[in-house]
Amino acid sequence: MSLISKAKKARSLPPTFVAQELARRAKKHVIHKARKIRYSFSLPKMSDSELLKKTGEPSLEEVITKIESCNWFFFSENDKKDILKALKRSNEKNKTLKKAENVLRYDFDILGSKKTNLGKEILWNKDFVSGKSWDNKYYKDIKTVRFDGSDVKIPWELSRCQHFITLGKAYWHTNDEKYAKEFADELDDWIEKNPASFSVNWTTSMEIAIRAVSWIWGYHFFRNSKAFSDELKIKMFKSLYFHAKHIQDNLEYNSTYSGNHYFSNGIGLLYIGLFMKPFKESKQWKDTGVEIVLDSMKNQILADGVDFEKSAAYHRLVSDFSIHAHILCKKNKIPLPKWFDKKLIKMLEFIAHYTKPDGTAPLVGDADDGRLVILEENKDLNDHRHHLSTGAVLFKNSLFKKQAGKFHEESLWLLGTDGKKQFQKQKSEELKSMGFHDGGFFISRNKNNYLFADCGGLGLRGLGGHGHNDTLSFELFAGDKTFITDSGTYTYSRDCVQRAKFRKTASHNTIEIDGKEMAPFSANDLWHIKDITNAKLTCWSPKKDSDVFAGQHEGYKRLGNLLVKRKITAEKKKGVWHIEDEITGNGTHDIALYFHFAPTRLTLKENMLRTKTKGTNISLEIESPKEAKLELIKDFISYSYGRKTESKTLKVTKKCVLPAKFKTTIKVCV
Repeated sequence: MSLISKAKKARSLPPTFVAQELARRAKKHVIHKARKIRYSFSLPKMSDSELLKKTGEPSLEEVITKIESCNWFFFSENDKKDILKALKRSNEKNKTLKKAENVLRYDFDILGSKKTNLGKEILWNKDFVSGKSWDNKYYKDIKTVRFDGSDVKIPWELSRCQHFITLGKAYWHTNDEKYAKEFADELDDWIEKNPASFSVNWTTSMEIAIRAVSWIWGYHFFRNSKAFSDELKIKMFKSLYFHAKHIQDNLEYNSTYSGNHYFSNGIGLLYIGLFMKPFKESKQWKDTGVEIVLDSMKNQILADGVDFEKSAAYHRLVSDFSIHAHILCKKNKIPLPKWFDKKLIKMLEFIAHYTKPDGTAPLVGDADDGRLVILEENKDLNDHRHHLSTGAVLFKNSLFKKQAGKFHEESLWLLGTDGKKQFQKQKSEELKSMGFHDGGFFISRNKNNYLFADCGGLGLRGLGGHGHNDTLSFELFAGDKTFITDSGTYTYSRDCVQRAKFRKTASHNTIEIDGKEMAPFSANDLWHIKDITNAKLTCWSPKKDSDVFAGQHEGYKRLGNLLVKRKITAEKKKGVWHIEDEITGNGTHDIALYFHFAPTRLTLKENMLRTKTKGTNISLEIESPKEAKLELIKDFISYSYGRKTESKTLKVTKKCVLPAKFKTTIKVCV
């Protein structure tokens, strides 16, 4: 956020609030300055005697014994035979072994890198796509977003060490020590090359929290391996101690809002607190973790279960946090209030309803492929149904089972074979059209006809965050495929121009006026859009044969008291959707409607567009105004971070004296 934007924001807040916030930040600044000076003389390290003092144990062997005797995790060695037997019946073993071999060769496909070989060693502080690195220095002095073509998410993602889980699963499948040796070598190498508080991989507590979780999962896979020595285990405990302290000292809390980063801080502390039980501070870490998880669930998840950042991908991520917290707390007899489970069920209901007939999620809002743990290999990143198979068992929910499609591998690792048996016993329940009024999302469906419409705020309580300029936009799935889709995200800091492009009004299936944004934002401000749309739902009427959705927004009010209205009538059983757009206000304006098509063959003739693919097809007809200009323009869709696929967008334009009306009809073609 620019200095001017910060000043404007400060003026809108109460003076006492601003004073308290400035005092809090000043205190934090002084603490970090003192810490930096102290660390300049001696890097933060821990001797064996200091570790024993912090645990109160008589020997290092006893520390290891105490940690390994705690039955707090999702599974143990006793579950190994049954889990592997269940996986043997599927093709998951082969997928895991193939991915693990890639890891052994240092072939990584991270955030659009397209399977890059890193050579003989991993450089943990390097963006291997751009070739640019970050020097190891005090983390507060490291500039992560540099606008030089580098993307800090590459070293961060690699340093999440989520491939340790792939190596762990391969080790369980084969008992081949080469996987354990690779885990041990990488763990030792990471600790050596990333001194506590002195690398780019210590700059964000979210990354530290997720990395800690990966290490702990790795520990439970490799704990009995000869390659994972007691010496390295102690080294890992010491590093995890600094992980926990660093998270606590750098909680990503914001007094105006706290998003998914803060949520991750809580789940990281909960994991470390449960794992590092011999440490005297473990209870404090655990309790703080639970407190943050509850605060995040209360303030970030709306009453209808929608994450307040208004992104399907980030909804999936915070669902990761919530499900892991639920299972861990239940297993370790940590009481959670009843409202927590109720909200988690609502979150899963949203996933169940936004999931398309082919099992994928809409591309609404930002997506950076983020997960807490990755327990299934080569899974479509836009398939969120693993949460539904887990939720079906946790809450005995027949709706979740129906949408899950099967008992996913991730659920097996979280719930074991007993969870699979419970899943198989449950009945299934069909979905109906559903509105999520707090989140502003409305889903019309009948069998394989599906429409996802947006009529809510842009996200993060009016600050944009991971939301886009997509008010009154929609996605359309018919028959066997998605036809009209959101454009996705593509990138964050690597290219601010492309970052802005994918957030723009014109990148969504909505209405643009005079070539301007419905909510203006700066291209250099990667995560902020001041929401001026004041979106309002005017009708949601789901019925047996047809659904009606209608809404409006004031994003263009500044151009002459303009109001944008859209009404969509879905004749669900017929496969017909009528879209009525109206722009009221003063003056003459250039109106543009956008329809972004998933990659497919398109033909445009006069006012009619047709698709031509194998299977289901649709036609889109602009019925009014007759003088509107229709053109197919080259465009791109991003289905995952760092990648974009060439596509086509139908752009409908007309210079209109207001009020103006546009009518569009979309039909399924046989």
